[in-house]
Amino acid sequence: MQHLVPGLKLEVAKLSDPSEFYVTALYEVLDGFLVFTCPYQQRAPLILEPGDEVQIRFRGGDAVYAFEATIHQKAAGDTLLYVVAHPSSVRRIQRREFARINTLFGIRVWPSPEHKARGAGHENAQVINISGGGLRFTGRKRYALNQLLAVNFVLPRSKVQRPIEATAKVVRTEPWEKDMRFSEVSVYFKDISIGDQDRIVGFILGEMSRQKSLLVRGE
Repeated sequence: MQHLVPGLKLEVAKLSDPSEFYVTALYEVLDGFLVFTCPYQQRAPLILEPGDEVQIRFRGGDAVYAFEATIHQKAAGDTLLYVVAHPSSVRRIQRREFARINTLFGIRVWPSPEHKARGAGHENAQVINISGGGLRFTGRKRYALNQLLAVNFVLPRSKVQRPIEATAKVVRTEPWEKDMRFSEVSVYFKDISIGDQDRIVGFILGEMSRQKSLLVRGE
């Protein structure tokens, strides 16, 4: 498949535990085989052995694709590598068309991914709506159109309290109508894991159901 090229971000999970995906990248494409580096989740490696069955997901264009594979070889050296057979076919599992919901929760924003890597220069801002494709927040700092930000947030009322991290691109910025000292900034997610995107979509669906229930009860 044309999307399977070195450097492509992959998410890998054991078929025995398909809820936990780890992030890695395609290292090399060989004749009949794919090689990827050891996947990680929050600095924890996914240790696999030959014969282990995994699901591999990746993004291509506006869709997400997946296929199952068996670990063919494990190569330990300076970099831990895993080898699987090139898939004969992949399946499309989701188009990225998202509902958006108004909500309020905190978010940390860095003016660039490099600032976040250095651990400096972030502001604490407020998300005012969110979709699986992006979000809108209010904060005191000013950002330029097309500026790449790094963001970190925890979804409220979520069973999984692991922070979501993403690189986001500014697509709109304007003074916040409720308080002109603040800016209202709209961004779309330029680099986010498929798993984290799925968690956002799940949160939105849950909030829609919760709000509908409150409306029916008249609360």
